[in-house]
Amino acid sequence: MVFEAPRLARGVLFLPPMNPEQPRWIAFAFGAAFALVPLASFAQELGDTSHWPMHLASAILLAALGATAARSSTATGSIPWTVWASGGFALLALTSFWTTELFAASEARYATGRYLGYTAAALVGWRMGLRGIPILAWGLLGAGGIEALSALGDLGQNSKAMADPYLAPGILGHKNFTSSAMALALPAAWYLWNRTQGAARTTVVAMGVAVLVAVVVLRTRSIWIGIALWAVFAAMRSIRNWKPLAAGLALGIIVLAGVLARPKAREAVLDPTNLRIREVFWTHSLTMLEAHPLTGVGAGQWRIHFPGYGLRGMNPSVSEGVTAEVRPHNDALWMGAEHGWPGVALWSSLWIGLAVAWWRLRREDGADLVAGMALIVLTYSLFEFPLERAAVWVPFMLAAGMLRQNRLEAKRTEFARWLPIGIIGALTACYAFTAMQGISSERDQEELLALNAQQNASKLLPAALETLDSWTELDRFGNPAPYFAGMSAMFLEAQRGPLTASSFSEAEAYFLQSLELHPHHVVTWYQLGNMYRYRGDAPKAESTYRELLKRSPRHPGGQMHLAHSLLAQNRPEEAAALLFAAFGSDAYYQQPDYRNATIQALRQCPDRVAMKGVQAVLNERTRLDDTGLFARFLAEKATWIGR
Repeated sequence: MVFEAPRLARGVLFLPPMNPEQPRWIAFAFGAAFALVPLASFAQELGDTSHWPMHLASAILLAALGATAARSSTATGSIPWTVWASGGFALLALTSFWTTELFAASEARYATGRYLGYTAAALVGWRMGLRGIPILAWGLLGAGGIEALSALGDLGQNSKAMADPYLAPGILGHKNFTSSAMALALPAAWYLWNRTQGAARTTVVAMGVAVLVAVVVLRTRSIWIGIALWAVFAAMRSIRNWKPLAAGLALGIIVLAGVLARPKAREAVLDPTNLRIREVFWTHSLTMLEAHPLTGVGAGQWRIHFPGYGLRGMNPSVSEGVTAEVRPHNDALWMGAEHGWPGVALWSSLWIGLAVAWWRLRREDGADLVAGMALIVLTYSLFEFPLERAAVWVPFMLAAGMLRQNRLEAKRTEFARWLPIGIIGALTACYAFTAMQGISSERDQEELLALNAQQNASKLLPAALETLDSWTELDRFGNPAPYFAGMSAMFLEAQRGPLTASSFSEAEAYFLQSLELHPHHVVTWYQLGNMYRYRGDAPKAESTYRELLKRSPRHPGGQMHLAHSLLAQNRPEEAAALLFAAFGSDAYYQQPDYRNATIQALRQCPDRVAMKGVQAVLNERTRLDDTGLFARFLAEKATWIGR
């Protein structure tokens, strides 16, 4: 297709008159550059290279598009509901500061900043209108091409990646992030296929094929479903031009068949484990909504409240606090949990409004591209969290904002003309500031994580105290900054010795401060319990470990050290019952602490106890030595677990 609009290129990209072939390649290059942001040196310093760096890049892009919109002569039309819904998200996040108890308020600040940026994106799309769709499509194609090639490159470099696609994260750092972002290029490629020829069409086909193959082999199942829904929609809307679409689908099916021919890949695709884990996320989210129907738990607070509802069913790294779940993997439930039923209503209205707008404009060129993107994003949002990721949500908001009629603009006053531009500028400035704070915060947090890994307590303590501010409270794993200060203070005092009943007062203060920011932080509860145990305060250690086990019932250290605390208070029957019911791995059961606590509890137990499994072991206690007694205990425990 030859663009009708050098005027569009001048208005949107701030360029002088040019060859009509040029805007498409400029948009393509801009999209590719956008996707390459995670490779920038400042992004490589961070743990998540595609989170805040992509938000900052989006803010810069929106600022450029917003500035050029001032010179655009395209029509404005009525403001689409997408703008109002996005602004509503920001307003709900902002009201959290007054309507709910926020623990880590920085998380609410970040959520508000993201939503303000999304509102700006929708406004910029509104200013551009459907005439901006070709530019957006080429930008999506450029970004999708880079993302697809990065994923395919990872697959080629790692022979194990076909069996485990998480080993092929692509340029966005995680296979799901990369897959969801590049999937938007498929509707763009279909749109451009019907409007290009020659070298442009060749480029469209090449990028489309690369994206399709990469999406299939990365095996993000929600993206597969979204693309399938889009393909059905596209076929229905292009019934007379079905052959190219059918060829693309045939290619996808062939690649899929090749992937599923590998037994391990087939087992992974059919494995329901991830859905079972998501069921825990979703159940807890619904419980949050039920407990806080009007306000939710507050913007950005889901990650803090989630462990408070119990971590049973989570994988060991989450149960032990090594990593943390920070989103419910369903954006509708995320909005509901954090903002109550008003959040659910606003989220639903976004999609309903978008569907109504598409229906009214379904005969307009470009409307089907917006609808295709919406189908993919909506499907993905039911199982993941595109609402957080700029690489998906910002292009989607741009497209959704464009879904308005291209009426001629009536004569307007200078004030009326510049007011939307001023609003876009203010929103984008807030968005950029939030992104820069996020980058700075994550850089500081990475320093803390590195010092913690090195066990460099002397440097970690001052660094943790210096890091803590209104924008830096939790790291990406949910660890509060004072937790690191507490660990450092405890380690340094233990080195100085000797320990007394008043030892670790500084560490205790830091741990309690950590719990003020994150009252359900598993590792803080664990280390606080350890601290009380080290200084000989068994009752406090017991109560602290019990608080830990309320949140993480199968925490191995919590179970074992609670038993030690009970033994210190001469309560062997309770300790034996706890150790018998404890869940862990074979390696865990062979730890000296577990073995010694078990033998001590069994030797000190009275002849008759309440737990039948322990009683069965005690019946043979007198004829067994310690090794035999422990072996008999493990055998009875295995029988009990089997039942």
